[in-house]
Amino acid sequence: MKETSEKPLVFSKHLTGKSTLEHLAKFDEFLSTKMSSAEGKPEVLGDVMVVEVGQANFAGIIAAGILGEFGAEVIKVEPPEGDPARKITPYGVNVDGVGLPFLMESRNKYHITIDLDHEEGRENFKKIG
Repeated sequence: MKETSEKPLVFSKHLTGKSTLEHLAKFDEFLSTKMSSAEGKPEVLGDVMVVEVGQANFAGIIAAGILGEFGAEVIKVEPPEGDPARKITPYGVNVDGVGLPFLMESRNKYHITIDLDHEEGRENFKKIG
């Protein structure tokens, strides 16, 4: 059997020199500063309120989630039994009965339940609108 010396795996010929490692370290430092906390940075939609009233409509759920990512205050209004989209889940994966897609798109939102069949519920809905 012929003996061979093991070479390190190199996936790019450009990642072998000392200067490349220095560039990568600088790039890592650059990314760390740019991806750090957003404290003190103004939010694009910081003065916007969004009221999401759709049910089982993932296009609306995702759109409101994106607006929330840009700083809008998003209030999701659900019927007393909850949004049917809470039950939709691929492969049966859920957390406490709520599907993962709904959980993922519910970030940056406030959730409220309003029963529009009663006068008190209609009055509460008028207050947030």
